[in-house]
Amino acid sequence: MTKLIFIFAMSFFGCASAEHKADVRVENQSIIDTSEVFSITEITPEEYHSKKNNCKDVEFDTSLVKKVNGRVELKLNKSTIILQDEIGSEENQIFHKYLGFINFVDRHLIETIYYEGIKYVLISPNNNQTEIWSKPIFSSDKKYFFCFKPYGLEGDNLGLQIWEIKKDNQQYPDTFSLNKIFELNQLIFSPNECFWDGRNLLIKGQNISNHLFPNEESVTHYWKMKF
Repeated sequence: MTKLIFIFAMSFFGCASAEHKADVRVENQSIIDTSEVFSITEITPEEYHSKKNNCKDVEFDTSLVKKVNGRVELKLNKSTIILQDEIGSEENQIFHKYLGFINFVDRHLIETIYYEGIKYVLISPNNNQTEIWSKPIFSSDKKYFFCFKPYGLEGDNLGLQIWEIKKDNQQYPDTFSLNKIFELNQLIFSPNECFWDGRNLLIKGQNISNHLFPNEESVTHYWKMKF
């Protein structure tokens, strides 16, 4: 079976070459052979789709906040966050959306859309805010979630993040802490769709050259990431 191997010898923040950017971050490590941390192996479309059929998304509670007249009002324990859409010229427009409350991490999820970008923020009832790359996708045991960003604007992040959820009394008054344990920011492939398969991630994407040179034939690949 063909393998797409990412093996970087690095000191904490990773490395970059003249041909490809590959920025790997793994917390609490000083010098890492990433083959012991993660690997990406190409799989067949049949394996990918058979696993996808068993995948179930987590639903968020959207009943707590309703957007009225372009205004999202998020009431927290000791404060209120007010997010007002901005309707002006196309370049200055901003739209906010309440995506719901996630009870097993005790966080609200807000999506903000800009003219050339989109931002996701998890907000605790005590107003601790964590910015993430995309809408989080949770593992079945609800101990992890990942975010992914496909190729978009030049200079944007491109790749995957993995976060660990911990019940942490040291984070009082928050019940849970969110710890980013892995980040892959690179220009080798663009993930278009991802889901959990146990503790593995299955990824559907394309080589980045297909996006940089749209006249070339676009080939879809399927990968399994172990971490």
